[in-house]
Amino acid sequence: MSLDANNLKDQYEPSPSERVRQQVALYEATNGQEGGTLEGRPVIILTTTGAKTGKIRKTPSSGSNRTAPTPSSPRPAERPVILAGTTT
Repeated sequence: MSLDANNLKDQYEPSPSERVRQQVALYEATNGQEGGTLEGRPVIILTTTGAKTGKIRKTPSSGSNRTAPTPSSPRPAERPVILAGTTT
């Protein structure tokens, strides 16, 4: 499968959850200026590819101390968090 942006756009399938669809749409429409928090916590939008369907999914995630750096557990700049190979 090609990683061409046009190809990915055609395969995007919005979440069945209205709250998730609205948050992702707001975040993307404002280039992250709005929709960047969930229950008062900062979020990132995870873009994943379904293992069986190959469809693109986008999900807001606030992470946790185990999955993302927080102010109480900073990660040095030389050790970036890399999310790869994630499937839905």
